[in-house]
Amino acid sequence: MSRNTQILLLVLLFGFAGGFLFHRMKISKNRVILNERREEHRALQVQINEAKAVAAQVEKFREQVRKVELQWKQAQQMLPQEEEIPSLLKSIAESGVRQNVEILLFQKNPASPQEHYTEIPVQLQVSGGYHDIGRFLSAIGNLPRIVNVSNIRIDPVMEEMVKVSFSATTYTLASASAAPKKPPKKPKEEKEPEE
Repeated sequence: MSRNTQILLLVLLFGFAGGFLFHRMKISKNRVILNERREEHRALQVQINEAKAVAAQVEKFREQVRKVELQWKQAQQMLPQEEEIPSLLKSIAESGVRQNVEILLFQKNPASPQEHYTEIPVQLQVSGGYHDIGRFLSAIGNLPRIVNVSNIRIDPVMEEMVKVSFSATTYTLASASAAPKKPPKKPKEEKEPEE
């Protein structure tokens, strides 16, 4: 073999070896990229499956929202935003008639604003039979709006009759304008420098 042929074979051999190594490195790099893409694909598939699971429960969540809204409306009836004392008086008077109790006094006391609600105390005095009074107080406790009975004082009148004085406190939601306001802080007066 001639020297030129040997050089040509060596050049071809090194060329093939270099091409082979270059191709091998490129394949290796592409495998790394392919593995990274597969991992991304798996992660995205997990996210898609989670999103599908949430989407399948959307109607369930909507139903829960409807239930909560209904409960809120019912709660607002129990705790209205206005005093509605005339309707409370009517409810108490009707309960008294049903339980054979005579209402002697119904006196609204000043409201007491709290942070989220306002207390509206009403002083009541009633007379009737002991068991009738008990059923009457139970009926007040079962009114559709919240009414707390406290400070009960029972005085016997006759053998079967008693006179009862108590405080019935009802509540209203405090609106933003009716919420108790803190007085504004007075700025400190600066002392003038003495001369």
